[in-house]
Amino acid sequence: MLSFGKRVVRTAARKFGYDIVRVVEPRPTPHVAIKFTDLSRYRRITEPIPGMISSEAAELLYGICVTQDVEGDVLEIGSWQGKSTSYLARAVRDSGNGHMFAVDHFRGNIGKEGLYSVGDGLENLQAQFEDNMKAIGLQHVITTLPYFSEQAYEHLDNCVLRLLFIDGDHSESGVRKDIQLYCPLVRAGGIVVFDDFDITFPGLVSAVVEWVEHQDPRSVFVRGNMLVCKL
Repeated sequence: MLSFGKRVVRTAARKFGYDIVRVVEPRPTPHVAIKFTDLSRYRRITEPIPGMISSEAAELLYGICVTQDVEGDVLEIGSWQGKSTSYLARAVRDSGNGHMFAVDHFRGNIGKEGLYSVGDGLENLQAQFEDNMKAIGLQHVITTLPYFSEQAYEHLDNCVLRLLFIDGDHSESGVRKDIQLYCPLVRAGGIVVFDDFDITFPGLVSAVVEWVEHQDPRSVFVRGNMLVCKL
């Protein structure tokens, strides 16, 4: 609560068209004798990488992935320039649990190719993705599978997943195909995350709801437009 003196000053200032706003400086991270990860540092490092995922959603992915209590690999369908990939790969590296697979044909979604252009268009998307991962030192954590998802599936040998992030073809048939191929690879206790679970993509929502009703995961929650399911 403001003191009487401060209220008087603020009232007087407002009569002249001004307001008094308290500026709150960000509090520094405390220096304590425990080891922890400062995600604000990751955010600064990743900022130059183009992405359609918010930093908050990417940090949620990191938190889910790094704290999982089951072993296995992590696979993402739909990487583009690697913003979400970088957070998942960091979680793999920081936890020492499994390997990261990034599946993307680097041609953009059909009919929306213009949204995925970077620099000279779509021509060098894969090279730019790989350069982005090298720039932040994660290239050795990631195996890039530059194919359509059904072709990428053929390159996985006895892969057991602990986390699957589906953010590829947003059509109903495309999502259903990714579910049919990759969800059986997720072990019990693993997690499946669907991005863009939103009325903007009714076909995606329909395919995901159908799978959830059939699969009956242990727990399901929504954060923003991401649906998170624990098997």
